Amino acid sequence: MAAQGKKLLWHVLLLFSYSILVLGKNVAPRAVKKDALQYGPRNFPGNKAPSLKVTRGSKSWTEKDSSQQKSNIAGVPKDHVFYENYQINSSWSDPKLQAALGIPKSLRSRDEHLVKRTPGSKPGDPIFKLPSCVGCMKAAAGTEKVTLQTLSTDYLQRNMKPNLNLQDTCLFYTSVPDPTKTLNPRDFEEWTDRYALGGQEQHGGLSKIATDYACGSNKITIWNMYSGANDVTNAPERPFSRNFWEVYVEGSWLNFLQKNDEQFEYFENMSRAMARVCKGTVYVMSMRPKQMYKYGFIWGTVEYVELHARHTAGLNGAPTKLIAIDAANHNNQYYLDWDTQLVTGQVTKRDPEFLHFDHSITKRDTCDSNVAYEPPNEDWFG
Repeated sequence: MAAQGKKLLWHVLLLFSYSILVLGKNVAPRAVKKDALQYGPRNFPGNKAPSLKVTRGSKSWTEKDSSQQKSNIAGVPKDHVFYENYQINSSWSDPKLQAALGIPKSLRSRDEHLVKRTPGSKPGDPIFKLPSCVGCMKAAAGTEKVTLQTLSTDYLQRNMKPNLNLQDTCLFYTSVPDPTKTLNPRDFEEWTDRYALGGQEQHGGLSKIATDYACGSNKITIWNMYSGANDVTNAPERPFSRNFWEVYVEGSWLNFLQKNDEQFEYFENMSRAMARVCKGTVYVMSMRPKQMYKYGFIWGTVEYVELHARHTAGLNGAPTKLIAIDAANHNNQYYLDWDTQLVTGQVTKRDPEFLHFDHSITKRDTCDSNVAYEPPNEDWFG
């Protein structure tokens, strides 16, 4: 009897399961079923509980920094019950996360491969992988062909940030001699003076110093001309939603430049494009403002050449005055002759062209943020 009872119970369970499958298959309206399968619950109130601050070591897994923008991932609607979760990558193996889920210590996994990633991530990608270049996803994926020829001066001139004020606002800067590549005592002295200004561990040239000065004087350098991680939008059809500074970012749409050793030709194109559009008074910062004629590299062979040609042509919107600024003492500013780059006079504080530095303006968090893409010991535009 006991055996027959078990057999009967087994048949009842099978019949019940079959009924659920058959009935459940046709209960929901077709549109609702499709929607549920694609996105999950709709019109479900989001999780309003405080977010868990998951940490690993001393860095928060949900800590936001300048390179991690929170954005609406395509395909995940904002009313999705797990929308907030999709915006942040986190590791299953984090002990605080497992503790918050009530998992006993004896059962907690230390498998570093179990990671919840944002849509579009692949195994091997960094844990923090959020789009920093929405407009160049196709190029990064290889479905849009981009070459050095694509990134021409004309292309870069067309794809600068919109609505830039280029009248009397452009600030260029020169290189700083590398003491390991010169035996000239004057070059070594110039490098020593630059070293005394500090910050050479991150940027040995004048990129950060010049850009900070520009930000504090309502001017712009090359680093303000093109969009970076803080400028991208969710509109891929807008060219300026691309991040033009990701040359050394692995897997980015510009990383091929580094792999092909073409990055400095790209930087020259960017500089030439800037020199093509600057109007009126043009400024250039240097450690030796009275010896501007001695500088080669991008200033002497690209930027100055383009500016000089436009000044000579004298067309509408051409550069009119050239002023050199001492990087070590910003009060030392000099008018330069366009043909020789020799000093023709000193700019005084009473002159309208004199640049007054406003320390309060440099508090803008993102004004010089793109300079962070330049690795230590490199000077992209010097």
